[in-house]
Amino acid sequence: MVIVVLIVSIASLYVVGSSLWRTISPGLYEATDVLGLSLNLANANYNFEVPEEIETVEDPTENEEPQVLGSSDDTSEDGDGIIPPEENFMHNFNFPIPEPESDPYADLTGVEDSIVEDALQAGYTEDNPSQKLTLEIPILGFASTTLQNLPADITLQNGLLEHPNSSKLGEGEVILMCYRRYHHPEDPRSCLYLSELESGDHMQITYRNQDLNYVVVGIDIVSASNTSIYQANEDHDYIKLITAHPFLTDNQRLVILAKPMG
Repeated sequence: MVIVVLIVSIASLYVVGSSLWRTISPGLYEATDVLGLSLNLANANYNFEVPEEIETVEDPTENEEPQVLGSSDDTSEDGDGIIPPEENFMHNFNFPIPEPESDPYADLTGVEDSIVEDALQAGYTEDNPSQKLTLEIPILGFASTTLQNLPADITLQNGLLEHPNSSKLGEGEVILMCYRRYHHPEDPRSCLYLSELESGDHMQITYRNQDLNYVVVGIDIVSASNTSIYQANEDHDYIKLITAHPFLTDNQRLVILAKPMG
């Protein structure tokens, strides 16, 4: 009887022990692996020698001349041009960056030219009678108006000046003057581009709410000392527009002559 009880007890202990081992064995194995890795790292020798020189492998294509697209060698057997392989392209990014273009007229904005002296020498004063005229030149985007009862420089700074020798509209030549470089080129009052006018171009005069059309019939450049351009021809109902020329030195005068259309 005692032997039977002993055998049963041993069997029970074996079953319990097996179950317990299956439960805890994975954790024990993992702990053992971590412990072994820690011991290996602790005993590792990091005092190894660093080699003084590292052997380099030469590029067999280093001394070869790059192929140039379009050269005589870049042709196929039938003579057609081919595109060389991508690796043969030479990319040069060291190209110069162009400077931004500057406005050659910007520094001259606000600078008066000598045409104002022409008006003063002709006896212009604030009391000179002046007609209220508006001149437009569509092809240039020009539009400006004559001003009255102002000094010559102030008049030219803000619009057209009617010369003291000018005739009344419809009774002879109307002589108008304008600054060539005082206004910014984009200002519609600027006479900068008058030199681009050609015979046949149109202009318009507005007077007392009436639009009168004119066509350019003459363009002339004379010396600044030639005062005859300021003599009004009373036999022709022309518009004479005068400005300084060239715009940098203004030692000449640009004269535009237009006659009525129709």
